[in-house]
Amino acid sequence: VGPTYSEPAHAPVVPAAGEAVTVSVRAVDPDGIAGMDVLYSVSGGAWQTNTMTAVDGRFQGTIPGQVASARVQFYVQGRDGLGAISTWPAAGPDSRAMYRVEDGYADLSTLHNLRMVMTTADRDAMYVNTELLSNYRRGGTVIYDERLVYYDVGIRLKGSPFGRNSGLARGFNIAFSVDRPFRGVHHTVSIENSGTFRQMLAK
Repeated sequence: VGPTYSEPAHAPVVPAAGEAVTVSVRAVDPDGIAGMDVLYSVSGGAWQTNTMTAVDGRFQGTIPGQVASARVQFYVQGRDGLGAISTWPAAGPDSRAMYRVEDGYADLSTLHNLRMVMTTADRDAMYVNTELLSNYRRGGTVIYDERLVYYDVGIRLKGSPFGRNSGLARGFNIAFSVDRPFRGVHHTVSIENSGTFRQMLAK
């Protein structure tokens, strides 16, 4: 079945423009690890591949620095000694492990700051008129207070037909993975679109 993975991470969590990002993960396989790569796509562009190397029990790979506000999607692909291949997240290019290069939207002077990072295609599809009332979840990554990361979450609009059709009143419902609930407790979180959060999304 290929390698299995744990403790995925990327750092810096919100990189500055031009700052490289290190993606790391633990990978194990009874047949040994023959190779590990990190694959990444910048703002919906073609997939690119960099080799990962073993460092202190983890595999690490680098994604080059990008321009401000760029959305970077990535996944890890490993090959064991028998040639079996697996990916983290499991859906590979169809998963949504992501980060966004510093865009100046975060406001850490408030109680908390929450980023929902989605591909432009997923975001736009969610706002199509015929999809506004759908509860179908689209993938993304949540970054909490610029330091805690929740990969491959499911995001949908919430609220009444009126609210979902108003750019000033749309709310969101986020479903987190079973192995990493939000703040260790919550499997779903609802967010009202108001105040500074509204301003952040509108930019």
